[in-house]
Amino acid sequence: MKRKPLEIIAFVILFIPLLIYPFIIFANIMSFAGHKSPNTPISTLIILYSFMIITTLYPISYFLSLIVYINKKKPALIFIPFIHLLLSIIFFILWSNTGS
Repeated sequence: MKRKPLEIIAFVILFIPLLIYPFIIFANIMSFAGHKSPNTPISTLIILYSFMIITTLYPISYFLSLIVYINKKKPALIFIPFIHLLLSIIFFILWSNTGS
């Protein structure tokens, strides 16, 4: 099966967030280690920790889908990192709207 240019371009575009990943992981580690205010609502904490976990695990999602795509040549696997990034954006928007 021949690789399609759009699939290759998609994986290249999905690689771009990995260029800033060292800063993301550093910020997530500091956030996990930081102290939270005692009156922080539980919903805000759930959104915050969900965002940090999702952004921390993005490279696993990307590289697993890339490896399986290379070995099995299933183009549907390109959508896994897209969904992962979409979830990251959704949790970021939710976190920014909590006001904390």
